Amino acid sequence: MKKQRATRVLRILKAARKLLEPRGAWTQGSAARNLYGERVDPLLSASESWCLYGAIEKAGSKSVLDRRNALQAIENEIPHERHITYWNDRPSRRKGQVLKLLDKAIEAAS
Repeated sequence: MKKQRATRVLRILKAARKLLEPRGAWTQGSAARNLYGERVDPLLSASESWCLYGAIEKAGSKSVLDRRNALQAIENEIPHERHITYWNDRPSRRKGQVLKLLDKAIEAAS
């Protein structure tokens, strides 16, 4: 990955982590939810919580290629699950695991 693109991917990963850090900011079963728990587009200002995929969408909303690269950086850290949506939505999944996964992807991209 070229240096500029790698820097943008790293920025997206860090921004996604920041989105998911606050209490109640992570969700399952939808890319994003509003204050009432209803499914919404992750790019809408009404979105209050995001799944891992939705957080990447929100954090990297300006570049499809950079979002794809950020998603790939995360998927590289979960070899037994080829798509982060399935990984995020496992019933046993916890927010702490999601943040740790982002930390691993951030470290690998640094």
